[in-house]
Amino acid sequence: MACVFFVFLTYSFAGLIDYERLRRLREKGQTLTPQQEKEMYPSWVVGEPRVKDVAERRYDINRDGLLQSAETKTFLRDVLDEVESKNGYLVNSDILKEYDKNKDGIINRFESETIRQQVTR
Repeated sequence: MACVFFVFLTYSFAGLIDYERLRRLREKGQTLTPQQEKEMYPSWVVGEPRVKDVAERRYDINRDGLLQSAETKTFLRDVLDEVESKNGYLVNSDILKEYDKNKDGIINRFESETIRQQVTR
């Protein structure tokens, strides 16, 4: 029973959704527009994306066809390392298309800052 509680406690404080910020907004009577919500949370935080590419398949550890948030974070951390070492990363995944703001097919250092903020929360 203690293990189940520990696992629940670990996942409840994963830091993927800023519940404190949402609570403050609700107290002020504000609601998020869909655009604000999309900017605040990428699609991989809200739902588990399906594995579609070879690059994503490498990170699907449990081979269930879905990328859980931990698997996605590992993938994005490796992308950040690649951007740091080679100044760019070729967009080869639907997850990365969200971060490619100028739609040139490459994640550059400026675009990687958004990834860094969301992965290190």
